[in-house]
Amino acid sequence: MANLLLQAESTREIPLNLDEEILGRSGNCSVSIHSVIVSRRHAEFRRSSGVWTVKDLESVNGVYVNYKKIEPPHSCKLKNEDLISLGPIHRTNMAFQFIQVLDDPDAKLVSLNTVFWLSTAANKLIYTPAGITSHGKIKPREQAMLETNNEENEEEPHTEKVSPPVPSAPSSSRSASNILQGTTVGLVQEGTSQQDVVKRVESIMEEELTCSICSELFMSAVTLPCGHNFCQMCIRSWRRKKDTCPMCNSPIVQEIRSYVLDSVIKQLVSLNPLLKKHYDMRYKRYAERFSVE
Repeated sequence: MANLLLQAESTREIPLNLDEEILGRSGNCSVSIHSVIVSRRHAEFRRSSGVWTVKDLESVNGVYVNYKKIEPPHSCKLKNEDLISLGPIHRTNMAFQFIQVLDDPDAKLVSLNTVFWLSTAANKLIYTPAGITSHGKIKPREQAMLETNNEENEEEPHTEKVSPPVPSAPSSSRSASNILQGTTVGLVQEGTSQQDVVKRVESIMEEELTCSICSELFMSAVTLPCGHNFCQMCIRSWRRKKDTCPMCNSPIVQEIRSYVLDSVIKQLVSLNPLLKKHYDMRYKRYAERFSVE
């Protein structure tokens, strides 16, 4: 895969070296963990006078310290050998032990039940959860997410039978223009400037209109029966290996095209010329390899 080099060694340790470490699925985070369990900006680890604290950045699954949930915006002071989990420890495999040696300002997170592949993309370290084979060898469990996240990856067309797309019912959802108007008008009435409105809209897109598999804005969005949304290409690639929802593990019996989401995204990206250019380039490459409905 272009621009992506998997290292020969695996790791269970995530170092915390900066005074502020943002842990999340986004490539903009200082600690990037490529897993659907992790939110784009999940947790903040902050160091002050040699003391570390952790705070939940309003993530979907939450942050737990010693089995106790940290309620945003409060932070929790950490001590050596504290147990930290991303989401409830009985539901996720993202459990770490916080390790800080006496008189050492740096710290690290040691994974208790997950091995990570350490990869680099554009000089950025990415931690990807890996599975263990029956022979004790480590294998990537979420390789499909790495492949779909790399736009230059040469992927063969998917031939698996997929349920025919069903348009979203107009009676059960507002039009894209009404959603866009309601978002921007509400912000303007709060006395914000146009620039603040655009920033707020971009924040909404990042949190609400992003595929959890590729960490990009939805491209030809589809909705599963469980209610979770994904790019059509991403979920079809995922289904080659596992025919359950990446978020909740529910069986996938149908993919429903979400034309409202597509329309909303296209109108929102038009507010930012740079974002629109990036989205149009992705759409063009997508259309060249797959039939866009």
